[in-house]
Amino acid sequence: MNSANKNATGLRVKEPANLSAEEMLEFKTKELEEAYKKIADLEKTRQYFASAVSHELRNPLTSVLGFAITSKKYFENDILPAIPESAEKVKRRSGRIRENLSIVISEGERLICLINDILGVARMEVDNLEWNIQEVNIISVCKRALSALVGYPRKKEVEINFKAPDIVPSVNGDPDLLVLVIVNLIKNALKFTEQGSVDLNVEKTDENVKISVIDTGRGMEKDVLSTIFDKFADSNNVAVDDFLMKGLGIPKCKEIIEKLGGSITINSTLGKGSRICFTLIYCSAEEHSAAGNSAVELEGGESIAGITANKIRNGMPNVLIIDDNINVLRLLNQELEENHNITLVDNSKTALDLLKDEAKEFAYDLVITDLMMKDLDGIGVLKEVKRLHPETMVIILTGYGDLDSAIDALRLGADDYIVKPYNSEKFHFSVKRCLEKLKLNRKIKLYENILPVCCVCNKIRDDSGKAHGSGQWHKMEAYIMNKTKVKVSHSYCPECYENARKSCNKL
Repeated sequence: MNSANKNATGLRVKEPANLSAEEMLEFKTKELEEAYKKIADLEKTRQYFASAVSHELRNPLTSVLGFAITSKKYFENDILPAIPESAEKVKRRSGRIRENLSIVISEGERLICLINDILGVARMEVDNLEWNIQEVNIISVCKRALSALVGYPRKKEVEINFKAPDIVPSVNGDPDLLVLVIVNLIKNALKFTEQGSVDLNVEKTDENVKISVIDTGRGMEKDVLSTIFDKFADSNNVAVDDFLMKGLGIPKCKEIIEKLGGSITINSTLGKGSRICFTLIYCSAEEHSAAGNSAVELEGGESIAGITANKIRNGMPNVLIIDDNINVLRLLNQELEENHNITLVDNSKTALDLLKDEAKEFAYDLVITDLMMKDLDGIGVLKEVKRLHPETMVIILTGYGDLDSAIDALRLGADDYIVKPYNSEKFHFSVKRCLEKLKLNRKIKLYENILPVCCVCNKIRDDSGKAHGSGQWHKMEAYIMNKTKVKVSHSYCPECYENARKSCNKL
C-alpha cells in the first residue's frame, strides 16, 4: 500500500512512520485543514470572477465596436468628402457624428479592457498566456491606453499628462498586454490621487525604453512597498489590499513585463506620491514619432474640466446637468444645447456651490443629476436643490438596478426620473413636461399674489385651493374674518369722520 499522499500544495508527502493513533489523527487533521483552506481560497476566487463577468459579453461587444469602427471609416472616406464647402450646417452635424462615433469606439475599447481585467482568472498564470510577441510602437500603445481611459472616473482636480521623445525605437512586446498593463498602472494612480496629476512618461536609454507612471497621490509606507509585488500577500493592510486588487493587479503586471525581458520598480513617498517604472528592450533601429504629445483632451479640443457652460441666451431655460461621466455630460449637452442654456458639472460638490451662489444673474429652472456619484449622490443633490430653490425642477438619472432609489427620489420631491440607457424621445418629453410644470407653478404663484376685488361692490373672490377664476365672491368683511379669524367692527377713519362732521354741520 502506498503511504504517500498529496498535501494542500499538491506535492506528494510521505506519512510519518510509527505514529500512535492520536498522533496520526492530528497529522490527518492538519492535512485536511490545509486542503480545506486551499479549496476555500480557490472557491472564493472562482465566485468573484464568475459573478463579475461572463465570456458571453465579448460577442455583443465585438459586434458593437466592429460596426462603430466600420461606420466611422465609411463616413470619413465616402460621406465627408462629398459634402460641399458651402453646406455649413451639414458640415457641423457631420463633425458631431464623427465625434460621437469616436466616443462609441473609445468607450467600447475601455469596456474591453475592463472585461479583460475581470477575466484575468483565465490568465492566472502568465506561463499559460497566448503571447503575440512582435515589434511594438510604444507611442501607439501609450495612446491606445490613454484613449481607453477617456471617461474613466477621477477627481476633476487631477490631470492625465503624456510626455515622450520625438523619436522612439521599437520594442519587443505584446501590444494588447502592454496596453492592459499601462491602463491598470494609471487606474491605480488615479485611485490614490485626489489632486495634481498622473503623468505617463516615455524615456529612451542606451539599452531600453523606460515607461513611467507618476502620480501626486497619497503615496505608500515602506511596509506596503515591501509586499506590493507579492501576489500571495495576505495582508490586513487596506492600502496593500486595494493596490493589489485594483484591475489586473501589480503582481501580474510585473510578471508580464519580466516575461517580455524587462523589469519593473516602484518608489513612493507617503504624502507625496508614487512612481512606477518598467523597461522594455529594443528590437530594431526602427523609430517612431511621438508627435502630438500633450495633456489628454477629448476629441474636438474639449478639456475634461469641472464646469462647462455655454453662453447664456435670454428667454431660454437654464439647465444644470450633473454626472461624473464626461461622455454622458457631452451626450446630454448635445440633446439640449439648441434650445436651453446648459451648465455641465462633473461632481456634486461643484454643483452645490453653483446652486448656493447668490451672485448669479439667473436661477436654474431644471437640474438633471445622476443618482450614483462619488461625493454626494443624486438623493443628496435633490434634497439640497429643494432646500435652496424649492421651485426648481429635478430629474434623476438612474440605471436599472437603481430603480427603487429613483422611486424614493420621487417621494422626496423629484419631478421625474430617467432610466439609463434612455430613449431620446422620452428624455425630451420628460424635460419638456418638467419645464411646463415649472411655468404653470410660477403662473399659479403669480395669481396667488393677486386679490380680485369687484370695482363696484368691493366683494372679493377667493380662489384658494381652486382653479384661477373659479372661487366664490365674498363681502369684504366676511373674507377678512374668514382669513384672519378677527371680528370686524365698523367705525370711521379720521378723514371720513371729518367729512361726516362737515356734512352734519351743513345741515
